[in-house]
Order: sequence, then structure tokens, then C-alpha cells
Amino acid sequence: MSWIKIIAIITILIVGFSIFYYLVISSNPISKPPNFRVTIMGDKMFVRWSSNESTMGSIEINGVMYNESSEKMLHKLVVPYTKKEGHMRILELKDGEEYSSYCVDLSDVENVSLTAGIYAGYGADTGSYRMLSMLLLNMGFDTQFLIPENFNRLYDLFNFDIIVFPGGRADHMISGLSREQIDIIREYVAVGGSYMGVCAGSYFASNYTVWHGAEYGDESGYVLDLYSGKAVGPIKEIGDYDTNTIHNPQYPTNITWYNGEKFNVTYWGGPYFTPVDNVKVLAIYDKVQKPAAIKFQYKNGRVMLFGFHPEFDTHYSQENREDFLKVFRVEILWLAGT
Repeated sequence: MSWIKIIAIITILIVGFSIFYYLVISSNPISKPPNFRVTIMGDKMFVRWSSNESTMGSIEINGVMYNESSEKMLHKLVVPYTKKEGHMRILELKDGEEYSSYCVDLSDVENVSLTAGIYAGYGADTGSYRMLSMLLLNMGFDTQFLIPENFNRLYDLFNFDIIVFPGGRADHMISGLSREQIDIIREYVAVGGSYMGVCAGSYFASNYTVWHGAEYGDESGYVLDLYSGKAVGPIKEIGDYDTNTIHNPQYPTNITWYNGEKFNVTYWGGPYFTPVDNVKVLAIYDKVQKPAAIKFQYKNGRVMLFGFHPEFDTHYSQENREDFLKVFRVEILWLAGT
């Protein structure tokens, strides 16, 4: 074979490979979707990203597809953790048609913490939101305090795996936020976000708040409406409260978790929750046998509400506190979407 033929064959192979490589990269360019982040959890990777419209997300890794079950803007999928070199292909479908695709270099994936945005604006109790931050930091979250100026657009919340509304006063939270911002919170959860409410944050999230027997709904600004039932308080069998008193006391009280474990927790004027469909009761107050903590799906998102304060330690016993934190951690990871 002449040198000319050999050079021609080599040239054809090089050109052919170049064309093939161009076509592959063009159809799956090395890129990351908006708000892309990965948290490695043992032998799993918790992958999150966002899209501009509601789409069905899928991840292909090592030749295996992992699919979401519904269209959403905030995507969360758990896939096997691999240390091998290669790529993660992210595909979005809308109405059955390809909407967008990305190709992430696995060697370029950074392991980041779960993220929590904690409301610290008007109506939020300083001790509650600071202790909630400490609680979540100790569970491996990165936390950031949210004030109304932080979220005037839906996309401002997309960096958070969960948002938390602490204890305080729900009526003040309502007056400290615009109607548009409350709508943003609801939409964030609806498109795949997660909301945790504690005491006032639970009243704020409920369709109706009942306080000292008086019922407050949409006409009083309770329009977030994540929970379709009623948040009823204070629970006089545990401790009575006067709205006009600046310093109301905290009371230790016992709850029973759904697995039968009993814990001593802090009550500070929070509600019990009236039963509604599709809600799982996490705990009941022993004194009144009513729901003290609940969780449920809201459209594509997740919600968890507490009537008591999980962030405060009653100093009942260190063992009791540690056992409570174990079951709490399970639920907070569920809330985040893992």
C-alpha cells in the first residue's frame, strides 16, 4: 500500500472521528442546568436543578435512566454515586417532547451541603430562627436567613432545598410580607420546593387559624393555604397564652411519635392540627391526643408542620433529646426530597 493511500485513510479516520465527536457534543454539550447541585450521601447522589417551565426530569448515568413521576420546575432525583469518570446526562421532557438536555462531567461534580432558607423577617422570633439554624447546621445543612427583601421573585427561592418559617407571630408575618411574596412561597412549594413551619410558621401556612376560639382565614390574611385544615391554639391543657403579653412562658410537654416513642418537647403556644385527608400524623400531644406534627405533599412539593418547637431542648434528658433528633433527621431529609 502506497504512502499516499495510508495518509488518505488516516485523514478519513481523523475527519470521521471529528465529525462524530462534534455531533455528540453538539447534541449533549458539556453544561449544567440552572441551580445544579449534588449532595453525596453514602452510595447515593442527591441531584437538584431547576427549569424555567414545568418539565419531567430524567438522569442517565452508567446507561441507566432515573425518572421523575411528574412535571415540575424544581427537580430532585436520587441516583447511585459513582467515582468513575464519565458523564451524567440530564434530560427534560415537556408534554412528551424533549425540552432541554445537559451533559455534566462527573469529574467536575462538587459535593455540596443541603440548603435551608430560614425566615428572619418581621414576626419571626429571634431565638427560634437562630436555634433552628443551629439545629439544621448540626444536621449538615447550610443555612441562610431570609428577609422579605431576599425574595421578590420565585427564582430567588430556587437555591434552597427547604424554607423554614419559625416561631413568633403569624399575624406579624402576614403584615411583614406582601401578598405577592406569600404567593411566591406557595408557588415555590407547588413546583417542587419544601416548607417547614414551626408554631407561628404552622399557623401562617394553614387555611384557617383558630386562636382562643376565634377563627381567622383569608379575610385576615391567612392566604398561604398549604395546609387545608385548621391550626388550633393555644392548647390550654398544656399552657395558656395572652397575645398582648410580651413574654409568654415555655412549657415542657410530652408527645408520642408515630412509631410509639415518647419525647419531652417545648410547647410555646403552638397549634394542634385538625385531621384532613392525605396527611401523615408524625406525633400527637399526650395531654389532648391531638396531632402535634404532620407532613404531606402539596402539589409537587412537601410540607412539614410542628405545633411544638423541635429546635429547643427541654433538658429532660440527653438520651431523650438524642433519640428525638434521630427521628427528626429522618423527616427533615424526607422534606428536602432525598
